[in-house]
Amino acid sequence: MSFASRHNKGAIDWGIDSNEFPFVKRADAFKENPEAKHRVFGLYINTKGNFNDHPVAICDGYKLDLPDYMADEVRDILKTPEDIEDIKAGKVAFTLEEFVDKKYKKTCYGVKWVDIGE
Repeated sequence: MSFASRHNKGAIDWGIDSNEFPFVKRADAFKENPEAKHRVFGLYINTKGNFNDHPVAICDGYKLDLPDYMADEVRDILKTPEDIEDIKAGKVAFTLEEFVDKKYKKTCYGVKWVDIGE
């Protein structure tokens, strides 16, 4: 891969118009179906929020904010052509995992990546 193709990154065209998709909270998605595999149709970093930059997953008809600590991981995914192709090919999903944050003593929801469809 050439230098230019590695570094001239614009927005990725995921082939899906998610502008009208509602945001769903991880807690609500987990409570609706704790066993659900959320298929990923695209990822991006929201830089326009009131807090730190955070990653967002475009799912089937909705968008879901991913945990802030995953921002660097998602940035790496967005730089990796193979990862982008896997998402576009429908091979990527995630499940939500409930846990209690020991420091803040509150229930949180983490993300575990899942391979689907080959």
